[in-house]
Amino acid sequence: MNNELSQYREKKQDKSPTSYLKILVFNIGSLYLALPIQSVKKIASQFEIADTELNYIDVAKVDEKYIIVIDLHKKLFKSKVKSESNIKKYLLVSQNSAGEEFAIEIERNPPVLQQVELDRVRTLPESYLDTNVLKVASHVTIIPQETKSITVLILDPDRLLPVLPN
Repeated sequence: MNNELSQYREKKQDKSPTSYLKILVFNIGSLYLALPIQSVKKIASQFEIADTELNYIDVAKVDEKYIIVIDLHKKLFKSKVKSESNIKKYLLVSQNSAGEEFAIEIERNPPVLQQVELDRVRTLPESYLDTNVLKVASHVTIIPQETKSITVLILDPDRLLPVLPN
């Protein structure tokens, strides 16, 4: 621990540039989640969702194209929140490493761009992921706010929409 602290102090004295990760932060239920900005294609506010009510996967029409929508509230909390029709909704359109597009539906507030120092981002242990409902996250960070800090789980697009073998 002392060695890490001294390395941190040396880095601060070097005035070397700090590396950052840009993420889009949003909330689903009581959780703060994020996607790395490089995996996000767009934020849509005009769309039609064909809600199948069968599971957590739906289909939406965005810009004359149909894409998969992942209902994270239903996936993580095993229930669908019955939202009022007048609540503003957004689709966070992203893609996995194979280039397959998907979207996450967000209600009320649009995602917020945050810049987080890389040394504040931690990998979630596999044992945590294997035993937890949050199998879609890969990293975690804590972001200071005015009144309190928030814990943000950073989602892995390949865990949200797995890449299928050819």
